Amino acid sequence: MKIVAGIELLLLSAWAGAAWFSGFIIAPQLFSILPLSQAGNIAGMMFTSVFWLSLPALAFSLYRVSASKGRGSRRIDLLLLTIAFINTALNELVLHPWINAMRVADGPRDAWFGPAHGTSSILFFTNCLVAAVLLVRRVQCTTKT
Repeated sequence: MKIVAGIELLLLSAWAGAAWFSGFIIAPQLFSILPLSQAGNIAGMMFTSVFWLSLPALAFSLYRVSASKGRGSRRIDLLLLTIAFINTALNELVLHPWINAMRVADGPRDAWFGPAHGTSSILFFTNCLVAAVLLVRRVQCTTKT
């Protein structure tokens, strides 16, 4: 069972670390040294990679939490995982394609580009916070067993 818990923590750590590193370190650097469109393309590809990394991490953690017996802590972890799944899906499957479509369109940017990008950023940063809380909670849960 400790191996399974270790795999969960490894997956969650990889997802959280990738999100934090890409969102807080790499993306700002890209936008400081590259033209906006080029930085946006690269950042978009990075965030898509974080999305694909989040799926197995969140799914495996959801499996582990669902199989656990603790009630109070289980509900909180399920809520955090649900928030992360919804934020991730909305960002990658709804907002990201919409932002890309507005970005590649000829002419001035759509009036919705700013609000869509802002919403995407809020969802991403919320997920970064959720990842931190979830990771700490799952480490605590693992060390109890």
